[in-house]
Amino acid sequence: MDTPNTAAIAAMAAALTPEQIAQAQQNIANLGRIAAHDFKIAVGILFGLAVLCLLLRILIRLVIRRRLFLDDSFLIFSFVCLTGSTVILYKRIYMIYLEFSMMAGDPTASILAFQQKDELLKQSKWSLAYFLFLWTSIFAVKWCYFAFFYPLLRAMWKWIIYYYWFAIIFSISSWMFLVLGERLIACPYIGRAFAKCFPELPASKQVIVALFWLGPTLDGLTDLMVVSIPIIILRRSQMPTLTKIGLGTFLCLSVFMLVCSILRAAGTYYHGTLSYPWCIFWLHSEACIGIIMGSVTAYRSALVGSSNVAEKVQFFNKLFGRRTSSPIADHNAERACKKDQPIRRHLLLGFPGATLTGLRTLFGGNSRTPPTSFIAPTQNSDLDLLETDYHAYVKGRQVDPERAIASKDNPVSA
Repeated sequence: MDTPNTAAIAAMAAALTPEQIAQAQQNIANLGRIAAHDFKIAVGILFGLAVLCLLLRILIRLVIRRRLFLDDSFLIFSFVCLTGSTVILYKRIYMIYLEFSMMAGDPTASILAFQQKDELLKQSKWSLAYFLFLWTSIFAVKWCYFAFFYPLLRAMWKWIIYYYWFAIIFSISSWMFLVLGERLIACPYIGRAFAKCFPELPASKQVIVALFWLGPTLDGLTDLMVVSIPIIILRRSQMPTLTKIGLGTFLCLSVFMLVCSILRAAGTYYHGTLSYPWCIFWLHSEACIGIIMGSVTAYRSALVGSSNVAEKVQFFNKLFGRRTSSPIADHNAERACKKDQPIRRHLLLGFPGATLTGLRTLFGGNSRTPPTSFIAPTQNSDLDLLETDYHAYVKGRQVDPERAIASKDNPVSA
């Protein structure tokens, strides 16, 4: 920027009154499809929900499974990165809107940017750290799903396993490009050297537009890969259709991240200018929603009719003094619970205890395969919940002699 222009901008900046500066800052904060105030409220709500859902997931794992798994580690790591990006966002959100106002050609914003030149130059470092945390948080959720799906690949066709590993490699490559390549191609300078990127970026307009679209495209492709894996696996199984739908609903919750990518791409331009705050908002929302949906995936373990869950409920009832009024009431309640159990299990889309053909097919076996050939050791995921209903059924027969005797008298009902 040459000296005459610098002197003219400095003179105009000095001529601004405090009221004019306050009004200009308000206009900057309200520019675009979403105002800065609404931005912070929405992100705060989503972040709070992510915290609650993750804590509930960890509680369920520790109470029911009594340990954490590899997919939990990825999700916790994702939350740590999301926390870092959220702190940076709240600290630097005004500078995001100031940059967008300059891109939109607001002359007052250019004057205010000159007054805050040092902060604007520091923004390049903050921006690099912000996107590093944010993209890492988003892709850590995808890796959480990959770890979650891994036990389902036992004895699957080779092309499915190859596709699984290709999806992982593609997601890692996409993450590296979005974290480093995208920023460095647009402006390879940080710190005070970042001034070389103003008033025009070193890269051409066509390259900038291509990079702007490449982010949602790579993000959406990896989301599609994550969603496609459980669909392919469930399609090969012989489970009832209703059970497939129920299980697929839990396993394909990452589709909400794909929706965020589509919404981010749909609002790319605002009055002919790249809508920077809009894209950041949906990117940050995607990270929060990813953690929420990743946490909800594990809630099925609390809904399956397992006797382990019943034992925990009884423990809390005793702890808080919630007892039935009499032994007769206990006996009646127990009989009613046994009658309602098949209905509840059907509503919760649990696997029928006596139908093992679908599970055997899911793990690559056949009707003549011995049971020990397809039951693998516990993996770092909770996909062995596919067999929870059956084992709970067997355990119920062992701890309930009255029911075992009845099943001997009437083998069809058993």
